[in-house]
Amino acid sequence: MLKNNITTIHLLGFPGLHHFKFLFFIFLILCYCFILFGNSLIITLVSINKNLQSPMYIFLTQLSLLDILLSTDILPNMIHITIHEGDVISLTSCIIQFCFFSSLECSECLLLTIMSYDRYVAICNPLHYQSVINELFCLISIVSTWMIGNAILLLNALSICRLHFCGANFIDHFFCKRGQV
Repeated sequence: MLKNNITTIHLLGFPGLHHFKFLFFIFLILCYCFILFGNSLIITLVSINKNLQSPMYIFLTQLSLLDILLSTDILPNMIHITIHEGDVISLTSCIIQFCFFSSLECSECLLLTIMSYDRYVAICNPLHYQSVINELFCLISIVSTWMIGNAILLLNALSICRLHFCGANFIDHFFCKRGQV
């Protein structure tokens, strides 16, 4: 890893929220609670109900899990930045947050692609659905989605760690994202 001139990143968040900071904080907390509750409910219902354990709902539970992880990667930091009107985090923390975000986003896109293929087969080839979309296909698809997401995580981490950061260390956002890390 190269020696960097920057060791901390200033996340500016939402400047100018002075009068609405508390309302925005409450709104974010409520959104986060609804996301956690709604997605946990989907995962629980599919796990408990045998009628919902078809490929479409199994993929939906994976999507719910990814949504929980993505929200947990972004929203707590966003809430903290809203209350404190900005924050300072280490360069390493910023890189880790970006890598997890990009990994989870990649996994979510792949999962949505698999889900669309599942619906395509169900609509266009309903008689072949059971033979094409079976338990093995679901297992391989889900494992592949997570493995590719983790490979993206590793590639991002390795490539970002080779970069030399210098200049301004301010990000006019509430999380570390591509093009700003």
